[in-house]
Amino acid sequence: MGMEINGTQGTQQRASQYTPVKIKEKETGKSFVINFLDAEITGNKNKWKIKDGKVYNADGKEIKNKELKLTKYQAALLKAAARGDGNGAYLDEKDLIGSGYGQLAAEELKRANSKFRLAKDTTNNPPLPFGDADAMEHGMIYANVENNKGEKGHLEIKLLDHYVTKEVYDIFKDLF
Repeated sequence: MGMEINGTQGTQQRASQYTPVKIKEKETGKSFVINFLDAEITGNKNKWKIKDGKVYNADGKEIKNKELKLTKYQAALLKAAARGDGNGAYLDEKDLIGSGYGQLAAEELKRANSKFRLAKDTTNNPPLPFGDADAMEHGMIYANVENNKGEKGHLEIKLLDHYVTKEVYDIFKDLF
């Protein structure tokens, strides 16, 4: 994940580890780019994997143009996830901000004029303040949404190299 220098992440050293992915809303055609570390994204029935500079669909087939076509709410939730650390251009471990993600997700859903809103949190006691959305320190970001018709949606992002960085893996790979 890069070396820290005086507590500051060296982004120049990490630039080659990011994959620029174009996020395109199916309904509007609007698009934006997020630079991802290796990640797996699951949205309802769809699944994508971003690994080693490439983007793959659920069947493991490479998406050459690195473009994900998402619903309006899914695009808004991804945009909110990348905004966790204040830099919406990159999605990495610095975006793992806990329940604060719920506030960003609610804002982005509203900004996108989505018909979906965050579902109420029925799991935690006390419930998460903005709804069922969290960016957890172990590398997973998720949100559950619903609309007035009772339709539900889900988006989940797993940062694949959150636990073991490539540098650490390279040091220990011959030991196991």
